[in-house]
Amino acid sequence: MFIGTGGGRVTEARFVPPPPGDQLRAGVDAWAEWINQSDSYPLIIKMALGHYQFETLHPFNDGNGRLGRLVCVLQLARAKELRFPLLNLSPWLERRRREYQDHLLQCSVTGEFDAWIRFFSEAARAQATRAVAKIEALHDWRDHALALIRGSGASGRLISAITEDLIGYPLLTPKTAANRYDATYPGANKAIDRLVQLGILRERTGRRYGRVFAAPEVLRIIESD
Repeated sequence: MFIGTGGGRVTEARFVPPPPGDQLRAGVDAWAEWINQSDSYPLIIKMALGHYQFETLHPFNDGNGRLGRLVCVLQLARAKELRFPLLNLSPWLERRRREYQDHLLQCSVTGEFDAWIRFFSEAARAQATRAVAKIEALHDWRDHALALIRGSGASGRLISAITEDLIGYPLLTPKTAANRYDATYPGANKAIDRLVQLGILRERTGRRYGRVFAAPEVLRIIESD
C-alpha cells in the first residue's frame, strides 16, 4: 500500500507507510498507549500529533483519514471538552486535501510540527465555530416550527413533542413516534399527517406502507458544510 501515485508505481509514491507485520502492530500499540497517557500536552496539540502519527502508520487499506479524525473527537469527549460528538473536522480538511497531505508529509520529511499544529488548530477552530452556528440555526428552526404550530391552531402534546425533538431525530415513522412518545399508532399517524400539512415534515418513500418522514430543513442545516 502506498499514497499519492494516482494509480502509478510505488517508486512514484509521495509516502509509503509501514507494511503489514510486527513493525506496524508495534507502532499502532505505541500510538494507542501514548494517546491514552496523561501528560502535560495541551489537548489540541496532542490531537494534532496523534492524528499525524496515526495517518503515518496508515494501518488500514481504507478509511484511515475518517477513523483518525474520529479519534480526535473521541479525545475531546474523553477529556469532557465535548458532551456530544458535534465537531466534524472532515469537511474543512477535505476541502484542503492537498494542503492537509502536504503538512503531514512535511512533518515526516523535516521533523518540524509547528506548521501542522497551526493548520490542525485552524481546522478545529473553524469547525467548532461552524458547529455552534448549526446548533443556533437548529434552535431557531425549532422555535419557528413551534410558533407555526401555535399560529395554525394545531394542538396536542404529541405534535409539540415530535416537533421539539426533530432537531435530534429528523427522521421518523409513525411506529417509532408511537413508541417514543407512548402514543397509539393512529394518534402518532394523525400528528405526523398534521406536521406534513404544515410543511414541517415530508414523506420520503412515496409508498402507502412503511412510510418514512423527514424534517427537510433540519437535514439541510445538519448536512450543510
